[in-house]
Amino acid sequence: IRVRPELHGDDPDGAGAPWSSAGGALHLSDLEHGGYTGREAVFLVGMDAELVPGAGGQDPVLLDGDRRVLGADLPTSAELLKER
Repeated sequence: IRVRPELHGDDPDGAGAPWSSAGGALHLSDLEHGGYTGREAVFLVGMDAELVPGAGGQDPVLLDGDRRVLGADLPTSAELLKER
């Protein structure tokens, strides 16, 4: 992979932002700048329908039962999964 500094996105004026790059090439970006780009397709490496939004397991430090006892302000694992 060849990195082109002028398209890297570190320019303070935003000229190198990912959405300003030309089509027909592989573009790498971080999550902060990789949102809506206007492109027909955007692929996220490592994400697929089996992994997203996730399994929704309980927090091993504070289980759902303990969360319910401590107060309604603490969301359970099921509630956190719905937010994803």
